[in-house]
Formats: sequence, C-alpha cells, structure tokens
Amino acid sequence: MSRRVLDRLLRDGRWTALARGIYLVHDQAATFPARCWGGVLAGGAAAVVGFEAAARLQGLEVEEPDVIDVFVPHPLRTPLHSPWRFIASARRGRGEPPRTMLDETVLDLVSRMERDGDVIALLADVVSGRRTTPARLLSALEERPRLRHRRLLREILGDVGDGVHSVLERSYRRDVELAHGLPAGRRQV
Repeated sequence: MSRRVLDRLLRDGRWTALARGIYLVHDQAATFPARCWGGVLAGGAAAVVGFEAAARLQGLEVEEPDVIDVFVPHPLRTPLHSPWRFIASARRGRGEPPRTMLDETVLDLVSRMERDGDVIALLADVVSGRRTTPARLLSALEERPRLRHRRLLREILGDVGDGVHSVLERSYRRDVELAHGLPAGRRQV
C-alpha cells in the first residue's frame, strides 16, 4: 500500500493509527483489548501485557488502566503520548492478547498495593473464586526472590488455605482464635 493511500485512510477516519506502523483497520474507537494488542505489537514478538491491564483481561475486578504495562525482554523506549509503558523483563504469557499468567498477575498487583486489607481481599477473591490455589501462588512466589509484602503473602496464603475468605475472617482468626487459644472455627461450610 502506498503512503498516499494510507494517509487518505487515516485522514478520512476509516483507519486509526495506534503507533507508528500499527493501525486499526476500522473507524470505531480503539477498545481496551485493541490497545493491549497495539502494545504487544509495538513491543515485539515476546511482549506480554502485565499488571492491571492483564488483570482486566483476565476478568479480575480492576478498573481499566490509563497506561497499559507491557513486559518486553529488552529495553524499549516508550513513544511520547503512548498508552503503553514498556518494562524490560522477560515474562511468560498466554491468551490473546498475550498477558502474564494469573498467578504472576496477582503477585504483580500485590507488589503495588499499599494496604494489607487490599492484599487480603485480592488473594481471598482469586482463591475463593477458584481462579487459583494457595499452593500455586506460593510456587509463583518462590520463583521471585524479591517481592514486596513477601512475609505477609505467606501468612495470608496460609489463612486463605485454611478457609479465610475476607479481611474480617482473617482478623477474627488472628485476633480472637489464635490470640486466645480457641479451637479453629469451621469456615465456608
């Protein structure tokens, strides 16, 4: 296709440029998955969507992020005014568009969280929803020697493995049952 034809398609609004050499070949606004695909295409063959964008694609209850994080195996400069942020780190991906594995996505989200309650809520949600297991999350945690909230993650995953599915249940287990030597309650019966 000649540059003149491409310019006409862009000018007429039939196509939309996401980045240099990456175009939407229809006249509708770019959807979130389309913007994720654009980041993967701009990042190269081994690019993988991560963090909140991956969580959104995996159906976790997170807001659509303004900036889409894309893991690439080599340093890559992010173009100005780009909807993407490229992070130099090799990650495994699956799905279309390629995104980090669910267990890795959960650990990535936890690394950005400030409050313990948010960590507990996320872990309880993915485990109680049968999206993953405490054992798989612990295995993914072992593959990452440096991760924020590491000790807290181990504690919470132990509690979640024992049937704790909320911040309130964890507080009760820790502050009442364990603190007073009471027998463990039957949870989720």
